[in-house]
Amino acid sequence: MSLPPAVLEQIQKNVNQNVNYYFGPLKPAEKTPEKVKVFAQKQLDFFLSGLARQSMELQKLWAKGHPYYARLRITPGSARFEIDIIEDDGSQ
Repeated sequence: MSLPPAVLEQIQKNVNQNVNYYFGPLKPAEKTPEKVKVFAQKQLDFFLSGLARQSMELQKLWAKGHPYYARLRITPGSARFEIDIIEDDGSQ
């Protein structure tokens, strides 16, 4: 079961805001892609676990974990990170 696009867009917006809020004031050496990606994934997991707590159907479907992951995009010359939420369709 995939989440509605509007829900995913809102979660993606929240994750992006949290990532940029947290990493914005840090020194460049502390803004490694790996740290940003791990933080974004934790944020995504947090929001999705909140959704699952409200839905028995999602709890059953996601008993072994949800199918979403955070992908980091870094725009050259920009001080902001972009996080995309990708659904794993099981093809990898």
